[in-house]
Amino acid sequence: MDWLIEAGYPVHRIDEYGQWLQRFDTALRTLPDKQRQASLLPLLHNYQQPSHPVVGAAAPTDRF
Repeated sequence: MDWLIEAGYPVHRIDEYGQWLQRFDTALRTLPDKQRQASLLPLLHNYQQPSHPVVGAAAPTDRF
């Protein structure tokens, strides 16, 4: 997230993972129907616990 902040994007950090997950879930559920259907909502159960940080990226990020 630091690189987003350094690029000037406003980022509000949420320290407690459970609170972040709840807010993310709420935000997804309040999307308009078409956006909600294309969201991460059906996979949200995979994020019930935080994953361990890793060095590097799981996919190439040259063009990201």
